[in-house]
Formats: sequence, C-alpha cells, structure tokens
Amino acid sequence: MYKRLHQSPALLAIKLLYLSVIVNFIYLIILIISDVIEIDNDSIFTHIVRFHTEILIILIFLQFIAAVLIFLQWYNNYYEYENNIITHYSGVFIKRQEQYHIKNAESIKYNKSFFGKIFNYGDVFIKDILETEEIKISAVPFPDEYANKLQENYRAFTGQIISKGPEIPKMG
Repeated sequence: MYKRLHQSPALLAIKLLYLSVIVNFIYLIILIISDVIEIDNDSIFTHIVRFHTEILIILIFLQFIAAVLIFLQWYNNYYEYENNIITHYSGVFIKRQEQYHIKNAESIKYNKSFFGKIFNYGDVFIKDILETEEIKISAVPFPDEYANKLQENYRAFTGQIISKGPEIPKMG
C-alpha cells in the first residue's frame, strides 16, 4: 500500500499550465493597452507601459513565485493510510492534518473527471456506516487501483468484505 500518496502529477501540470496561460494573457492585455491608450508623455502609466521588458520580467518573476507556491501546495497535500486510518495532510504555511478512521466501511467507489480520464487520476470515495459523509480522497493517480488496494487492506485488517462500487458516473 502507498505510504505517502500525493495528488496526481498531471493535476500539478494542469495547474501550472493554467498559470502560464493567465500570465501570458495579462501580458497581452498590457501590450494592447499600451498600444491603444494615448496619455500625456508625463503620465506615470505611459512611462511604465513603455518598458515592456520590465513588465515582462516582473510577470515572469510573479509567475515563478506562483509556480513555486502551486508546487508546494501540491507537494504538501498528500494522504497516508495505515491501520484503517487515512490521514490527509495539507497546507504550505499553515499545516493541517485530518484523520479518518475507517471502522465499518460499507463501500469504496471512484470517479474520474474529463481530465481524469485522459490523465488517469480521480477521486476515491469511502462510505463508512459510522460517518455521516463519505470520505473523499481527491485527485489520486490510478483511482481504480487505489480503491482496490484500500479494499484489500481493509479486508486484511478487519476480515470484513466491503462492496466495491463501480466508477461513479460524472454528472455534468
């Protein structure tokens, strides 16, 4: 069983790609504004916009900082499973830890979004009779394999057999 299970690296790549698209869009808007707007030569805005290189450097620096934060968020967001306890760790600056005790699991299901089907990641849902809500393990790689391993470990630990539900159909 996985000692430490991170969210899918594909999800990290998608977030970094979104960041790149957003920063490039902002730079394009700045270029368009600088070409369209005519302001007095003494205007601060004109002086700032004329230095496209400086703006580009600033945007690249901000993009780098945002990319590091996205990576740290991904790296520090992981799950551990041991003795029928799932522990979810998260947080970059403020660390959080949530534990889910699986005592009477009723079912384990998984779901893949559109991108999840393409990049093979998804969510795993565990329904415990004693819990009011399902336990959700988000964006794990190979959710079908992870659901099977969870079921096998639960059976080995408790001797109980739980129903392994099929993939949950995605609504919308």
